[in-house]
Amino acid sequence: VKSISNFFDELTWWQTELIFLLRIAIGGLLGLAIGIERTRRQKEAGMGTHFTVGLASALFTCIGYAFDEFGDAARIAAQVVTGIGFLGAGIIFFRRESLHGLTTAAIIWCTAAIGMCCGTGMYILATVCALLVIIVQLILHTKPFKKHGQRLLLVRFYNSDELQKTLQMFFGITQFH
Repeated sequence: VKSISNFFDELTWWQTELIFLLRIAIGGLLGLAIGIERTRRQKEAGMGTHFTVGLASALFTCIGYAFDEFGDAARIAAQVVTGIGFLGAGIIFFRRESLHGLTTAAIIWCTAAIGMCCGTGMYILATVCALLVIIVQLILHTKPFKKHGQRLLLVRFYNSDELQKTLQMFFGITQFH
């Protein structure tokens, strides 16, 4: 079995770059597919973000291969994970006593891993993972799985002493407007 570095040694520089270009394009396109699903749900990070994350992580992984003889591939991969963690942290925010953006941040992290798979030439693994992300998100956003959020109900009535006593008894409070 030939190692990756031996495989690339037998290719010309332009053949190697074409292989890397294919890997980067597939990483970007799989990220775009995930981004389309997120855009449909009007999430914080959509097509552009996911395309760029998939493409850039594949690009960084290919760069790691170029420097593999110096042992830099693993370090570059680790830095991609760290950088994506920073990007994901910027998407998560707390509003009205609830957390928002956590799923989007996790999906961006996964998109980076999918891009890195493409950068290493693991197209089947990357494609299956991208499809799993999309399918699971589609399933989780169907009616049976949707969360029931708080709803505001506005009731207008004419105030009377009898109604006020009934409401006080029902809600167990003495002061209300």
